[in-house]
Amino acid sequence: MPAACVLLTALMLVGCPNTEPPMTVTLYAGGTPTPVKLTDADARTVRSLLDALLLKTSETLKVRVDRERIEEQQKTEQGAEFVFPHEVVFRSETFGEIAVQRLYLPFTGDYVGTTRDPVITVFAGDTTYFTGPFRNPTGYPQLQELRKILERSAGQ
Repeated sequence: MPAACVLLTALMLVGCPNTEPPMTVTLYAGGTPTPVKLTDADARTVRSLLDALLLKTSETLKVRVDRERIEEQQKTEQGAEFVFPHEVVFRSETFGEIAVQRLYLPFTGDYVGTTRDPVITVFAGDTTYFTGPFRNPTGYPQLQELRKILERSAGQ
């Protein structure tokens, strides 16, 4: 009987394994989708980087966003799409709470800056992408860190 109590106590302290499905991450390069399998540690780091990128969004682009625009980005540029199993809330210092089910982050092209001009664009949405993607004026370093993790995890 004492062994059962110890086992039960250990399970209560450790907790049950997370049964929630993880976010789905896909890298795009020149039209080729590559699924990304993240370790638990990398998934936490990726989520933290996404939180940081959205926190510092301070403006939106006046551009109409539809599935075709995202698909064109995925065909011609490099980027990553994150699809969550349910609505996830991110916080922005400027816009407050942003509830999404998907994010698309371009790594190359017109929607991303450089080390000298570190602006990045975050496309966000639920079942489709919202018009008026978010801009983070200083997100380029975090975006590059995120890209390295995803490329490593995808085996590239």
